Amino acid sequence: TNVQGSTARGKLTLEENMSSVEEIPERRLVIDAEVVMDAEVVMDAENDKEQLIADKKIDLEEKDNNYDQCRKRTQQLFTEHEATLKMTLKLMLFLAYNGYFIAAMVYHMKHKQPLDFCNGFGFLVILTVLAYITGLYYFIVKRYFGEKIHKICLKPLEDAFQNAMKFWFVKWIILLVGTVLLMAFLIVDSKNDRIRLVSVAGLLVTVTAGFLISTHPTKVRMRPISWSIALQIIFALLVLRWDIGRSILKCLGDKMTKFLNFTDSGTKFVFGYLSDGKMAPGVTAEAVLAFSSFPVVLFVCFCTQILYYYGILQIITQKIGWVMQCTLGTGQVESFAQAANIFMGNLESVIVVSPYLRFMTTSELHCLIAGGFASVSGSIMGTYIKLGVSPSHLIASSIMSAPAVLGLSKVVYPETEKPKINDEIISESKIEAINALDAGIQGLQMGTNIITAIISNSIAFIASVAFLNSILSWMAGLVGHGDITLQVILGNMLSPIVWLMGVNEKDCLKVGLLLGTKIIVNELVGYKELGQMMRGNAISVRSGIIATYALCGFSNISQLGIMMSGLTTLVPERRE
Repeated sequence: TNVQGSTARGKLTLEENMSSVEEIPERRLVIDAEVVMDAEVVMDAENDKEQLIADKKIDLEEKDNNYDQCRKRTQQLFTEHEATLKMTLKLMLFLAYNGYFIAAMVYHMKHKQPLDFCNGFGFLVILTVLAYITGLYYFIVKRYFGEKIHKICLKPLEDAFQNAMKFWFVKWIILLVGTVLLMAFLIVDSKNDRIRLVSVAGLLVTVTAGFLISTHPTKVRMRPISWSIALQIIFALLVLRWDIGRSILKCLGDKMTKFLNFTDSGTKFVFGYLSDGKMAPGVTAEAVLAFSSFPVVLFVCFCTQILYYYGILQIITQKIGWVMQCTLGTGQVESFAQAANIFMGNLESVIVVSPYLRFMTTSELHCLIAGGFASVSGSIMGTYIKLGVSPSHLIASSIMSAPAVLGLSKVVYPETEKPKINDEIISESKIEAINALDAGIQGLQMGTNIITAIISNSIAFIASVAFLNSILSWMAGLVGHGDITLQVILGNMLSPIVWLMGVNEKDCLKVGLLLGTKIIVNELVGYKELGQMMRGNAISVRSGIIATYALCGFSNISQLGIMMSGLTTLVPERRE
């Protein structure tokens, strides 16, 4: 029985298992069908996605094509009507400016403000008049009548003058007549004070000394000398005897100073009280030179490179250089640098003409360097004025020094090479820059190198002077004269030269010491001591005025190091 029962249960289990085995393929088919359906759904989704992406690409390509076609049509439209569009833009700017000018004029008349031609609406009037004159000259006179005027009027006069200059006696007649007229004017003008004629002897001695130390005395031309003296006298009359001329030059100097003073905004933001000395309200200290004055070099380099990028300074160089070239016969670049020296510092004026330094002859480089030592910058004139120095005399000195240094430098180092710089080089000289900002950044990099060289050279030169003074004082102290310095020695040596300038005889030693201080230390210390002398009536008024002119210049040892460092940084290939 047990065996039969076990057999029956075994059969039942076997049947169940067989039925389960038969059901497995059906389940697998269902699962496989579901998997296939899911795969088809996924594939359909992927196909839909790919189709959507393809449709989007087609849409984008169509849009790009439409954009390209639109851009090309716009460019073609601008190209076809470029002249009309430019004229329309210029007309709109012209009308907008004139509308602004009329509004400013109405406002000025309504409020009855005083008319100052150096500030406010008066200065706007001057700029407008100059803009109209420039526009009329370039767009009407030069374009339609320039060639005729040059051919009928200017060319015959130029040819006649050049033909006359070929005869040696014509030059000497002009020189003789000019000298006689000059002497007659000086004799009449100094009839009440003949001591003023001593300065004429000083002028002759200066020119003679230039001949004695000249590198090529036989190559010296009389034209730069005669014209430099003539222009110096003309500028002196315009500045000292004509109030309008003095006002114009003072206005130009003020504008240049204001422009350079914009550097203070950047230096104050970066360096704080180190740039202006204002530590707290009511608490001030002396500003640090490296943080107050040297950043001007960065600003000038930045602006100069941008102006060169747009070709503006090339035009200015050509125009100013043409005037000097017609009179003194000097080169355009060196003449423009001397004109820039009137309002800018020695290194700033070198930076202005930096693209042309590699083309300049040795004589032109000598003239450029000498001009930097002969005047001061407009930015530092305010410091001298605060010390009590007359602003009119400072401006007159800077103006008169420009032609004087051109003439004298051509005596000391006359031109023996063929100048390489001409209008073509000036007009074609450009800065390799992507845009104006890139040009400005290149200027900043150049200015950074210059400032680094300036600081290092200033430290070394001033330290060397202090060391030499210490040795002299020690040696002189051993024999009872411990106050002997380079300034004192140089001041005593310069006393005869000071007398030839026209200084009263009793004041020669004092003014000589001022010049010695200027050369060894700097002109700022010299002006401080001059102000103390004039306030204490230690020297006469005439001697004080002459000393004001004599001290007006960057000719000192520290500036020599600054100039050397700047030039070797800008043109290292011209180091020798």
